[in-house]
Amino acid sequence: MVMNISKKVLVVEDDGWQRATIKKVIEEVDACIVVHTAKTYIEAMTIAKQETIDLFIFDIDLKDDINGIELAKIIRKQEKYALTWMIFLTIDTRFELEAYKSVHCYEYIGKPYKKEKIQSLVKRLLITGASSVPEINQPAITVETIQSTMKFFIDDIIFIEARGRGVEINTIDGKHVLGYTSLKKINCLLEPHEQFAKTHRSFIVNIKYVKSIKRLSSRQSEIAFILGDRQVILSDKNRKIVEEKLVNQ
Repeated sequence: MVMNISKKVLVVEDDGWQRATIKKVIEEVDACIVVHTAKTYIEAMTIAKQETIDLFIFDIDLKDDINGIELAKIIRKQEKYALTWMIFLTIDTRFELEAYKSVHCYEYIGKPYKKEKIQSLVKRLLITGASSVPEINQPAITVETIQSTMKFFIDDIIFIEARGRGVEINTIDGKHVLGYTSLKKINCLLEPHEQFAKTHRSFIVNIKYVKSIKRLSSRQSEIAFILGDRQVILSDKNRKIVEEKLVNQ
């Protein structure tokens, strides 16, 4: 899919090799994406003022007087960037919660990152139907674990599965495994959102992605989704509430 107008990305990274690699990865997505790069606060601010950037990608640990989080906060104060997409790409996990809460970033990705992950995000935010500005007030849940803090937009979640002592959150962008997090905890976070239903002791599903329900036995059925090829179990105990939500969605 080729864009009719160019989109501009600013990559702020102090490591030359990383900077060049990220630039190349993004340019492979579409010929109409213009990638600017900066290694310092001064360079980043100069480009941000001279251009109108559609997506910022920041490293946290800049060899500068301020870090990536502080730089993002300064850029956010400019009226034209109040709602612009921001992504953090870093090995430093200390600022993850602050990045989501204070900067309203779209994603916080740990290094080493997968090329496909970056390209998928760029396509989604700049090409395939995403709004030109982020929905800062878009409903989301923030899940804090022993190892990290992760943010999931409600409409991105397809289903959640209990896995041992953790959960696997299946989204439109892929699977995310969270250790030492219970399905009960996730269910509490999702309670305000009517589109979710617990279908089994091991599953919670987003009703909007349900494609079909197939009877397997007298006690349980199988749910298939519009996206992906996974199926989950629907117990008869939960069938009525799921069917009611499907009718009312």
